[in-house]
Parts: sequence; C-alpha cells; structure tokens
Amino acid sequence: MKRFYHVARSLIEANRTPNLKALDLRGSADLLCVNMMCEKVGDPCICRLSRVLEKNGSELRSLCLAGNKLTQLPSSVFELPHLQVLDLSGNMLEEIPAEVVKLKSLKVIDVTNNPIKGIPKSVAKSFYGTTEIRWDGAAAQE
Repeated sequence: MKRFYHVARSLIEANRTPNLKALDLRGSADLLCVNMMCEKVGDPCICRLSRVLEKNGSELRSLCLAGNKLTQLPSSVFELPHLQVLDLSGNMLEEIPAEVVKLKSLKVIDVTNNPIKGIPKSVAKSFYGTTEIRWDGAAAQE
C-alpha cells in the first residue's frame, strides 16, 4: 500500500503542519536570513529551518534543501528519527557531517553539485548496503 503525503513547500506552511511528513524547500527564499541585526542578512541561513524542524519535524520522512547555497546544516536535521530521503544537492557544503549517521531510517542522501571532496569512511561504512549516497565525486576519504 502506497502512502501519499502532503508536501509543505514553505517554512510557514511547515510551521502550521503538525506531524509533517515531507518538506520541499528547493531553492527557497525561506532559507535567506531576514534578521537585519544578523551578519548573514540576505545570505543562506538555517536558524528558522532549525526551529521548524524542532517543532514539527519528528515525523518527517523527506527533506529537500536543494539549491539553497547552504554551507552548513542545523543539528536538528540529524535528530529526525524517521527521515528517509535527504536532498542536499546544489548547495555549498564542503563535507558530509559525520552526524548524518544518526539518521537510522535514511535510505537516500543526495549531495551532488556540492564542493564535497570526499565521503568520510565512517559515513560510507555506516551506510554501506542500507543507504544510497548520491555524490558526483570519487572514493571515500579517511
């Protein structure tokens, strides 16, 4: 039996959706800092995303953050127990955080089109045979 979920496409919508299952923020202006007192104003920012995930992310299955020029991820991403798909393609991530191995339900992680030089061996080993790592680079790194 296939299950279909409503996909929230903004942080406002996600904030209003208890038991959120899918969040697609592909190329979203929601991830730009709007706090005039912040040094990151106008740049990619993860503060509001972190608050939404902490509030409504406990049932999240799919998270798309593609094409947002993100250089880091909020720690709340790694606390999503049911996350199965994590699309981080087209950002500015230089590494896959080691904390990603905490996502025990993860089936697919897409980090294509990021300046990642390698996949940590601990991540590759932890995900071997269980999680598809989409990456346009070479071998795992030490």
